[in-house]
Amino acid sequence: MHQITVRAAFDQFLASGKRKLITRSKYAYKLRPFLEEHGQLPIGQITQRHALNWFEAMEASDLAEATLAMTRSCLVAFLNFCVRSGWLASNPAQVVPRYDGRPKRVVTANPDHVAQALTLCGILAKTSDATARRDAAIFALAAISGGRRSNIMLMPFRETVTALHYPEADPAVGNIYTVATRGKTPIEIVFGEFHAGILRGWLEVRPESESNRLFVHLRPSSLGKPLEANGLGHARKNICKIAGVPVITFQAMRKLRGTQIARQFNLELAASALGHISGTKVIREHYYDPDKHAAHVAILQTGRSR
Repeated sequence: MHQITVRAAFDQFLASGKRKLITRSKYAYKLRPFLEEHGQLPIGQITQRHALNWFEAMEASDLAEATLAMTRSCLVAFLNFCVRSGWLASNPAQVVPRYDGRPKRVVTANPDHVAQALTLCGILAKTSDATARRDAAIFALAAISGGRRSNIMLMPFRETVTALHYPEADPAVGNIYTVATRGKTPIEIVFGEFHAGILRGWLEVRPESESNRLFVHLRPSSLGKPLEANGLGHARKNICKIAGVPVITFQAMRKLRGTQIARQFNLELAASALGHISGTKVIREHYYDPDKHAAHVAILQTGRSR
């Protein structure tokens, strides 16, 4: 076994060839956890078990399959370089199954965790902390509407204020509020009276701003400037941390909303609610987690002979 360390081998891998800076940065970012854990080991001691354990841990963290697939390709490329350099006899990462050959897995947010965080949002909307009020409104609107982060980020201020004065009354669900917004795909952000109350809490403390964005900065150095994507990400993480739940992503909340609508109603309605003009195909493949227990019950119920 060659005694060069994993870290030293990786440094040589990055320096080899004519990789662009962005490509080198991708490898460094994707493999940083692996290097932090195994960087001081001699490269010859890396085994299939090291690779399998690392990916099993990542899968347990519910990372997106696209992220897992990209990370696998980075590790395979690095260890292929080690094989060509004579430091390894074979590539131990090849034992990790390719993700494009696996059944698609839809990971939704845990509804109990979302409910716990929303309860907190209702409390924070009444505190004296303006940042907490803003973050609560961001989380609440994303959780109920299933909107993308870009949709929430680009919600218009003046139109939202107007919408709060003109809800649509429904006997089944009460007041329905809708705000048209831009984003990756323009959609309507739909929310109810509970979420409107949280939003009003933010509007009471929102600073004057030249921007028509609903969500703006509160720091003195950036006061009133539009809040960008990373700011919404921080808001979401803050709410989850205070609520004592695992970090819930915007995409996981979107998938939860799509799954709940599809299970209770149908895929077509879920596609419409999430603003997917492609119809049910994308919903079925990426946003819908079928109820397997209900499917099992259906098999037995429909298969009864008496």
